[in-house]
Amino acid sequence: DAAKYITYSSFMSINSDKPVRTKNEQEESPYPDNILTACFYEYFPHKGYIDTYDVGKDGTTTVWDEWQETDYLFYAHQYLRPCSILTREVQPNGDDVYSALMMNLPDTISYPEKVIPDKEHRIVSGIPRKAITFVEMSHRSDQHLISVFRHPIGIP
Repeated sequence: DAAKYITYSSFMSINSDKPVRTKNEQEESPYPDNILTACFYEYFPHKGYIDTYDVGKDGTTTVWDEWQETDYLFYAHQYLRPCSILTREVQPNGDDVYSALMMNLPDTISYPEKVIPDKEHRIVSGIPRKAITFVEMSHRSDQHLISVFRHPIGIP
């Protein structure tokens, strides 16, 4: 609905330096429908796990990992992936760190070694605020709203 729509740039100007809401907080105060939480995270398929992993009855593996900054993490688009913020903790220095469930981007198929397997839930902890941002979802910008005024423009 056009009346409730907020542009990505307006949303970022208000929220870029605020704490990111957790999944539970978003149940009461959700982000706009066109905005998605995204995390910079480099998936290493054969890296040792910090804690353990758990195999569910359905064969799904939940893996816990620790976030780490790598050389090109903030400069390569394949490392920015959708994520669901699970927890937020305030560190003694006042900085927020998060844990999140990482997901795949549709275009990571061009980097098959960076795709989290379908049967794996990757939960990453120790994520700093600088590694979390917001992106506008595909086909959700204001040009795709049904209730906005559009009319044909004649070309002479």
